[in-house]
Amino acid sequence: MNMEIYFTEISEDETAETTNLLKFVSEEKQNKLRQYRFPIDRKLSLYAELLTRWQVMHILRLNNHEIEFGINEYSKPFLQGHPLFHFNISHTRNAIAAAFSNDEVGVDIEKVKAPDFQISKRFFTSSEHDYILSHKNPDRAFYEIWTKKEAYIKCIGMGLAKPLKSFDTLDDESSISMYIGEYIISICCNKPAPELTSLIVLTETELISSFHGAQGN
Repeated sequence: MNMEIYFTEISEDETAETTNLLKFVSEEKQNKLRQYRFPIDRKLSLYAELLTRWQVMHILRLNNHEIEFGINEYSKPFLQGHPLFHFNISHTRNAIAAAFSNDEVGVDIEKVKAPDFQISKRFFTSSEHDYILSHKNPDRAFYEIWTKKEAYIKCIGMGLAKPLKSFDTLDDESSISMYIGEYIISICCNKPAPELTSLIVLTETELISSFHGAQGN
């Protein structure tokens, strides 16, 4: 495995299948999921974990009950006992992105919409802000920079403990971005980003079927 990127759109509706799938994650995760106010938020978090568990079962040949996740001091998740298996997940309204790699990796997904350019002025470098305002499509440029920044701080495992203005994504060769419909996905790894020839798109049904298939159900 070098790097694999997955994308899935998630419907708003919560079904009996969603409730049934809760039993496949840890009790701690189940309790957190039940605290979500809106069904779509619960589904996004649950399905992102199921996608990760499916890949762990598929790549490492583990059983679902053998999978245990941990988090570092900045809350970046990792797979307990398997230091060479790296993953990162991100979700925005109605969509999930996940990256799996042999090296540290970060991913971020956003839906492109009209942004508040005061954010780029305040939190981005001056060159990034100028790049956005001079771009032929400033909305896309804004989310390109935003997702690259998020992917970077997730890759290095520091989250927002790393100030967004302290680094410039325009000088970074470790990040790449791609569009799928109205979404943008950015990926960052700890070395020059490989050429990404394809993005694996799964429907919600395919994701569930793949998860069940990996555990022999």
